[in-house]
Amino acid sequence: MNFNNFLNVAKIRLGFIISATIFLISLAMILFVRNLEWKIVVQLFSGAAFILYWLLHFIQPYYVSFVGKNKKMQIKYFYAHPFMRRVKGFEFTASTLIDFEIRSSFFDLKHKLYLTVKTNKTRGEYPPISISALPLRHRQVLERELTKLIAQNKRAGLR
Repeated sequence: MNFNNFLNVAKIRLGFIISATIFLISLAMILFVRNLEWKIVVQLFSGAAFILYWLLHFIQPYYVSFVGKNKKMQIKYFYAHPFMRRVKGFEFTASTLIDFEIRSSFFDLKHKLYLTVKTNKTRGEYPPISISALPLRHRQVLERELTKLIAQNKRAGLR
């Protein structure tokens, strides 16, 4: 299972930049141009750009990379905002995965992945990863692969 959502994140980052630019330009036009005949149109563009920016910010799209190799799962992720890029990640042995959950919220636009692994004596949970920027087909593949992996781990644990 190897995939990432680099192309979608590039589009989202461009959306952040365009909406912020439109908002700042229209705000400057509203503040500094006195005889603006199209003031209501500029205000509508400014409001729409502001709403789009904060909607993208609220959904929290992340760049996510899933790499499975040598019986290990490596997950790297960072927030898709153009100016807030701090790469995080973790790696675990695939045989320790015991559960996962994908939670949806905000009109099914915001999706988070919760992973649970078996540690020495207890269960460990990784911090949630926003998978909102993953295309639907990638989310379905991810869910199918994780379900298969958990089923394999349960069969191996019963032996």
